[in-house]
Amino acid sequence: MCRIMKAVTTTAIIIIIMTIEFATLIPLFAGCALALYAPVIGAFTVIRRYSLMADTLAHVTLLGVALGLIFQPWAGAAPFIVALAAAFFLEYLREFRRVSGDSALAMLLTVGLAASIVIVSAAGKDIPEEALFGSLEAVTIGDLGRLVALGLAAAVVFILFWKEMVYSSFDEETARVQGVPVRTMNLILMVMASLTVALAIRAVGVLLVGSLMVIPANAALQLGLSFRQTIFWSIVFSLISVGVGFALTRMLGANFGGSVVLVAFGCFLLAMASRRLRRV
Repeated sequence: MCRIMKAVTTTAIIIIIMTIEFATLIPLFAGCALALYAPVIGAFTVIRRYSLMADTLAHVTLLGVALGLIFQPWAGAAPFIVALAAAFFLEYLREFRRVSGDSALAMLLTVGLAASIVIVSAAGKDIPEEALFGSLEAVTIGDLGRLVALGLAAAVVFILFWKEMVYSSFDEETARVQGVPVRTMNLILMVMASLTVALAIRAVGVLLVGSLMVIPANAALQLGLSFRQTIFWSIVFSLISVGVGFALTRMLGANFGGSVVLVAFGCFLLAMASRRLRRV
């Protein structure tokens, strides 16, 4: 498996070098920055059986995009405000058992999407295509800076609270008994996920950002390794997805977000196939 991954990674790097231009370095770096920590957050949500959380937050954040079209001075802040509000609301529903986790996610996903459609249609506006599917051209150096800053903040959080995060993810009740601040850990994870979604929209789009967080993590889980190794391979799969997706975008003119997700799913199939081969 390691040899296969090294070969795929080397091929991806060669393709990127052949197609790269200086003007495209900013979106490439932004995608790589996102790929370094989005799958880590995704791995924790998958372990918690909360895989739809990223997708739900993405669709709710679309409501923030719609509100930004109406209230122009708040266009930049609206997606973040809505994403954070949705994260706290989801955690409230989950913590106090108002509804089941899956039901809360499905409900908020559809409500967020419906509300955004109603708002933009009533205002006679259209949601930008890059908000839905992402766009390399829309990524700015400011986006890169914010992604790097959030990545550094996420790294600090995981370094400081790694044990607490792992305990509360695998066995929440035991973690509570041992004095782990489970509610705080859950809120921190939700906040990081919501901020990641809000920042990633410009690059990969609302409809695909959830997949970038979840698919590499699921691909790594297919390898049957330890949790730390799973985190490592989820990052590797994510970087491969961004790199090859970027190359496909430059060579074929394909959509960046869609290309990244398809490559990530290819990594998932490859990981699943390698696990079956090892069993034979």
